[in-house]
Amino acid sequence: MVRRTAAFLNCTLSSEQLKQLCKHLSFESMKNNPSVAYEKQVAKLHRKSARTLEGKIEPFMRKGEVGSWKCDVTPKLEEKLNLYSQKKLTGTNYMLSI
Repeated sequence: MVRRTAAFLNCTLSSEQLKQLCKHLSFESMKNNPSVAYEKQVAKLHRKSARTLEGKIEPFMRKGEVGSWKCDVTPKLEEKLNLYSQKKLTGTNYMLSI
């Protein structure tokens, strides 16, 4: 994807630049970058509200794994989120597949 984007932007990248850019764009790098991980904003929200994900304080950038939310969200909360989403999407053309 990085090569395709560079080609679209008419940029030539050396193999070292490509390697460095891929490392910079990795999930682990973004997770450890305070600007991307919204650490200050998340901390501020946690101070303002006692509401957390079933009692746990979760960082903005969590695991980077597809479907990992299922390990953290209870069936009760999943149902609540699904009902909320369905209600908010009523009248739109977006089809929510649950």
